[in-house]
Amino acid sequence: MLADGESQSGCGFSVYAQIMPSEISAHDMKDLEDELQTPTGKRTVKRPPLKLNGVLLSRECGILYRLHDAEGLRYFYYNFYLVT
Repeated sequence: MLADGESQSGCGFSVYAQIMPSEISAHDMKDLEDELQTPTGKRTVKRPPLKLNGVLLSRECGILYRLHDAEGLRYFYYNFYLVT
C-alpha cells in the first residue's frame, strides 16, 4: 500500500499552485456557485475555465515539474437519496 503522495518509485511530490483569477464579477460568480450547488434553472454566466500555474516538487528524487496555464476539469458528484 502506498502512502499519500508516494509513487512506486518512492518519489513523493509536493504541489504548489495558484489558481488564475476569473474575469467574472464576484456577484455573478456567487450566482453561478449557488446555481451549481442547488440548481433552480436560473440563467447564469458561463462557467469560466479553471486554469492554474504551479510546480510539482520531489525533493527526494530531485524532480521539478512546472505547470503553466494548466487547465482543469470539473468532476460532478451527485448524491441520490431514496426516500420510502
